[in-house]
Amino acid sequence: MRTKFMPTRDKNVEIYADLDKVLEEPLYFRCGGKVHKLKPVTLEYFYKFTNANVKFFDLKSDEQVTPESVVDIYYEVVSSICDTISKEDIKELGYMKIGLLYNLISEHVHGRSHNVTPEELKKKTMMMFKT
Repeated sequence: MRTKFMPTRDKNVEIYADLDKVLEEPLYFRCGGKVHKLKPVTLEYFYKFTNANVKFFDLKSDEQVTPESVVDIYYEVVSSICDTISKEDIKELGYMKIGLLYNLISEHVHGRSHNVTPEELKKKTMMMFKT
């Protein structure tokens, strides 16, 4: 979806995405009856998310995966961009909610959550989980 903004000096320019919006705006979501905030994505948070994600994918190939190690790594991924969610919150989520939360965070970190409506983001996140 393309978003139209006020034209720049060139009257024929259509802005495809507002990258400033990605850095400036947090994203809020409800989980476990609480409202949580995904922080605006700075280079520091992107770095933390990327490092946690690498550990997550390494965990999949580890033969000693335990439920506790899965909770720990999901917490590390989520807390890299959201400091309002706890390990206990992660433990209480079912598999589907964990997957949806992971997709939402990924969309946010990669800047794909800011130039769509909340309804479009919800649909997109749910569709990502189904594939």
